[in-house]
Amino acid sequence: MGSISIRKRKNGSSSYLARVRVMRDGTSYHDTKTFDRRPAATAWIKKREKERAKPAALEEWNVFAPRCPKRLSATQRKL
Repeated sequence: MGSISIRKRKNGSSSYLARVRVMRDGTSYHDTKTFDRRPAATAWIKKREKERAKPAALEEWNVFAPRCPKRLSATQRKL
């Protein structure tokens, strides 16, 4: 599922942060990209969702699993 957030830049102009996130088997796969125009962000989301609809495509994606032991730092493991 995709979403778009409006962000203000230092010069006062707006940018559009497009985010696509999918949960599969307890793992969150995500992808983000920033655009100058909202229609470009919308088109990118549609394209990415179509590309990622295939099951094998998720292996290439960034993986964010906050509860995964491999992702914990050494100090977090000691706690």
